[in-house]
Amino acid sequence: MKRVALLAASVLIANATLAQANPPPAPQAALTAEQLAKVRAVLSKYKPDALTTDDAKALKRGLRDAGFQPGPALDAAIASSGFSIHRLDALDPRPAGSAPAR
Repeated sequence: MKRVALLAASVLIANATLAQANPPPAPQAALTAEQLAKVRAVLSKYKPDALTTDDAKALKRGLRDAGFQPGPALDAAIASSGFSIHRLDALDPRPAGSAPAR
């Protein structure tokens, strides 16, 4: 019985240590007006209803080059500009482990 209690305590300590070492990501704040303008500048080169695979790759590369990381705030900015995150991801899938489209 003592071994079970000791093992359970060890597991709890290990889980607490891992939680401290890997805290959940902080919620992403909404983009600023300046950031939204940058997103719109990148998107202005493309037509939402006529995207090709090459367009989707170039669009995502343009956003990365402008300093943006995938996440809910960027997804919202893209969607508010008339682009479908799901279509972008279908044409150029996100790498495994990155934030899924919402």
